[in-house]
Parts: sequence; C-alpha cells; structure tokens
Amino acid sequence: MTPAGASTILHNINDGSTTAIDLPTNDFVSSVSALLQTSDGTLYGTISDSANAGVVYKLTQVDALNFTNPASATFTAGYAGAFTFTSAGTPLPTFSATGLPPWATLNPTTGVLSGTPPDTSGSPFTVTVTASNGSLPNATQQLTLSVQPPTTSAITSTALSKTYVLGSPYSFTFQATGFPVPTFSVSSGAIPPGMTLTANGYLSGVPSAGGLYTGTISASNGVGSAATQSFSITVQQKPLFTSAPLNATMTVGTPYSSTFQASGYPSPTISTINGLPQGITLSANGVLSGTPAAGSYGLYSGTVTASNIYAGRTTTDSQSYTITVQQAPAMSPIPPTTAALNTAYNYSFAPYKPGYPAPTYTLTSGSFPPGCTMTSSGLLSGTPSTLGNYSGVVTATNGVGSPATMNFTISVQPATAPTFTSGNPPAATLNVPYSFTFTASGAPTVFYSLASGSLPPGIALELVPSQSGILIWTGRILGTPTQTGTFTFTPRAANSVNPQATPSYTITVYANAFTSWSSRYFNSTQLADPTISGFTATPQYDGISNLLKYLFDINPAQSMSATDHAALPVAGMTTIGGTPYLTLTYRLNATESGLTLGVQTSLDLLSWTTVANPTILQAGTDANTGDPIMQVQVPATGTSKFIRLNVSSP
Repeated sequence: MTPAGASTILHNINDGSTTAIDLPTNDFVSSVSALLQTSDGTLYGTISDSANAGVVYKLTQVDALNFTNPASATFTAGYAGAFTFTSAGTPLPTFSATGLPPWATLNPTTGVLSGTPPDTSGSPFTVTVTASNGSLPNATQQLTLSVQPPTTSAITSTALSKTYVLGSPYSFTFQATGFPVPTFSVSSGAIPPGMTLTANGYLSGVPSAGGLYTGTISASNGVGSAATQSFSITVQQKPLFTSAPLNATMTVGTPYSSTFQASGYPSPTISTINGLPQGITLSANGVLSGTPAAGSYGLYSGTVTASNIYAGRTTTDSQSYTITVQQAPAMSPIPPTTAALNTAYNYSFAPYKPGYPAPTYTLTSGSFPPGCTMTSSGLLSGTPSTLGNYSGVVTATNGVGSPATMNFTISVQPATAPTFTSGNPPAATLNVPYSFTFTASGAPTVFYSLASGSLPPGIALELVPSQSGILIWTGRILGTPTQTGTFTFTPRAANSVNPQATPSYTITVYANAFTSWSSRYFNSTQLADPTISGFTATPQYDGISNLLKYLFDINPAQSMSATDHAALPVAGMTTIGGTPYLTLTYRLNATESGLTLGVQTSLDLLSWTTVANPTILQAGTDANTGDPIMQVQVPATGTSKFIRLNVSSP
C-alpha cells in the first residue's frame, strides 16, 4: 500500500525502463494486479491500464526526503572533526553541498562532512546541502558550521573523597570541560585494586583491598596543561589476624618481643582483657614486648582481639595465645643461721617464688646437722642432735639459666633467748638515703618484728616473702627520711626461747648532714654547744676545724691517728699528655652534703685565684672508711705554683 502523497516508481523488468506515477490513497491495489513479494521484500505486479497490460513491473516506493540532523555543527581548530547529515526518504539519497570551506569534504553517499580546520578564520560558514533520490523535489538544508579555538581542560566534578566497604560495588563519574573532549587518567597515587577508571572519567568496580588510597586525577586534551584534582578513597576492611596463634616461651629477666599481625582498615587496634606476665605489655599495634619481672613465671593463656570500624560499627577478630614464662632457680634471701640442740628445726632454701619449672635442690658439698634432711624442693627439717657448725653448698637447678647456689653455715647451739647485738642506729639526714641493719644472737634462728613505736617517715622495714609467701622482716631498715625529729621505736627479736628481746631505740633525723655526722661523735650536750661541735670549733686543739674533719670524715672527738692524717689533702705534680698539672688528693666524706668546695691557685701564697670548672676525679677508695679518694687537677702555669681547697659551710 502506498501512503497518500507518495510516488511509486515502476521498473519494467523487460527493458529496464522506469515510469513514475502518482497513485491516490488506496489506489495501489486497483492499479496493480497479480502482486508478488519476494523474500527480499521487493514487490512485483502487472499494470491494469490498457497501454501496459500484461507488462510485469518491479514497484519501488519513493518517500519524500527530509533532513533529520541538527542545522549547526562545531569543529575545533587544529583537530579533525566530523558531522553526519541524515535524511528520511526512500531510496537513500545522495548528498551534495555548496559553500564548504576549503578544508572540508562531504561524502555524497554517507553524508559525512569531515575535515581539519587550520584555524578559526572564516567561521562561521554557511553550507547548503542538497539530498536527492530521484523523486522531486530534492531536500535542502543550510548548515551553520562554526570553528572554535581549542580550550584547556577543567575538571568540574566535586573532588572525590569517599569511604567504601571492601567487596561492595561502587562507581563515580569525573566530569570535565574543554575541547577536544578531555581524557581522564590517574597521574599519581593509585585507585583501589579492583576498580578501574575509563578515559571518559567513569570510576567503577569492587574494591579488593582495604586501605587509604590517595592521588591525582588528570584530565587532558592536549591543549595547555592538564587539569588535575586530588582524590581520597578509604576502603574499610574487617580485621583479620594474619599471624599464627602465639605460643611463646619467655624467661624472667630476658627482654622479649613479638608482634600480633592483623589485616584490616582502619588499622586494627589490638588488645587483650586477659592477664599478661608482669613486665610484658601489648601495644595497640600488636607489639608484645618487655622483660618478665622476677616471680612472674608460670603459664598464661588468653585471647587477643583486633578491632576497627567497618560499615559504621565496631567489628572484631579474636585469637588465642599461650605464654610460658621460665625463671632460673633462686635461693631464699635469708640464709640459715642457728639451730637449737634437740629442738625441731625447719628452713627452706627455696624462696616464695623459687623458679619455673620447679627447681630441684641438692646438697652438693658439706653436710647438714645430724638429724636434719632436705627434700628436693629445698625444705630442710629435723631435730639437730649434735652441737657444732655445719657448712656446705646447696644447689638448685631447673634447666633455665645458671644453677643457684648458697653457701650455708648452720650453728647448732644450746637453746638461748635472743639478744640484740647491733646497738642503737645512727642519726639520719633529711632527704638523704639511709640504711641500717639490726642483728641479734639466739638459738634457734631469730625472727624480727616491730613491737611498738614508729620509724622516721620515709624509712621502712625491709620485708621479703617467706617460702609460704608471708612477708617477714630481714632486720634491715632503709629509705629516705622526709621529716626531722627524734623517733622512738622498739624492735623485737624472737625465737622459741623466752624472753624475747625488745630494746628501745631512737633515730634522730637532722636537717643537715653535718649535724647528723656530728651526732656520731658528740653527745646531746656537746651538740648543743657550738664551741665544741660547731663548724669552726677545734675540740682537739689541733688547728683543724670540725668542718674540715667533716669534709675528710675524721672523728672530731679524738686525737687524729696516722690514718686520719693520710686523709688530709696532699699536693703534688703530674704530667698529662705532656702538660704539667698541679694535683691535690684528699679523702671525701661519702655522706657529705651541703658544702661548697672551691679550688684556688697562687704564685706566691699571698694572693689566690679561684679556678673556674676545675677537674675533680675519683682516684680510689679509702680502705678504712670506704670513702672516695678525690683528686683535683689544674694545669701548672707561670702564675699557678700552689694549690688549695676553699671550703664553705652549708
């Protein structure tokens, strides 16, 4: 059926001639008979008019031509461009044009207008295009062809800053302006694995690895510099332990370090709610480190947890651990001393925490008192049956570190009540470390306790755990006094024989070390008299003041001995590196505090010059007092022939 207003071309298949006829609407069937349509859609028939009766024709429908493309096009100078003309109508038209710029061509079959404008001169161009297919009238169109200069790229989309979740699909489109159309690429950094960026700016994919991915996206079209924009993509990943469960062996006193490793993003925080050995800590990034403290041996087990924020909530992964802490064998801090004849005796060579694995204690030399034996755990017990002193060596081993040994002497004596043998403790100095050990005789072994009173603030009893874990006093007091005054207290020494020893003692804490030192030698009346115990006093009338005797640790209450004279400064000469030095060697009171020492030199013993920053070294230790031997060293020059100490009181 031919639509109204259309034309039909009749092709005579005998001689190839064609005739165009116009058929009114619905006249097709009445004008052509014996219609035949082949498989390719071609219609054949015979015309019913008398002039052409019986002639077979091929019928071709011809539709009116009509341009369907836009009426304008834009090319970019320096870049190849193309524009396609399209037209409705049958059969397909051919195209021709007038007004084309010299750099443009038109394909008459495809209707593609193409070319590369060298510049923008002459723009815009008006091009008249004609489409024809043998059916009049032909179709025409005026095309406005513009040539624009190339423009640089500019990214117009918002900078990408997103948080994604591992394993879920995501996409984002970068947008940019510019002619030619820009091409996108990653110019620095990296996008998450599993995602791709197309040339037209489409980022998509499924992230396959957690982390923070940053970098720069570039949009380039060859004009000027590429446009750039930074991006930041966070890919969250659940925590997952990647290290094997920890099964560690540590040794007391030996540094240890290992790391729990876990993947995930943000980086997981690793923690444990179970106990770790004392001295061992776990950092948030999974480093287990430290030095196991003495007595922390044993078996520890628990769970470590790795946690982070994933998809808006806290997620975790857990892993178990086992830690074995070994400790070398140890001996009791309190050695055995005395036992009473025919009296039950017990002593443990093993301390409260003897080591791990449990040590084996053996007598490696010597002997125990007759009637006493020791178990492999170190417990010595029995009833001594023979008086005398029994010595030997006990060794403890457990395969960790070196064996522990103790040289012991047990004196079996008739049972005797305890008696203190140490006397009253010396005075102390405010804010100066202090130590004193009480001693007492008696059989069996004496144990100490504080019966009444109080020690100076800052000074305390030295307590150690017994084999059963009960804290006992060793008889030693130590600390740093924080308050002046006189403090009275009563220590107790006890064993199984009465009476207990309970003497009353005092410790006086003085504000300065000089007074504390003087209290060793002067009584309270003498301490109150500055003509006897003062800084400048010379109670022995030997010309050496108490202050100097304090400096050199010489007893001011008695005449000086040869040993005391040796403690006084001795001048001398020495050569160091080829340079002569004046020296001054003296004994320095180890408890001295508050004195100001200056070194002075002289040419004539009349005028003295103070030496700035003199060299003062320890040259040894006094065998009698344990005080340090000091030596001053000053270069000997033309103006330095003599040397002396200048002492200022506190």
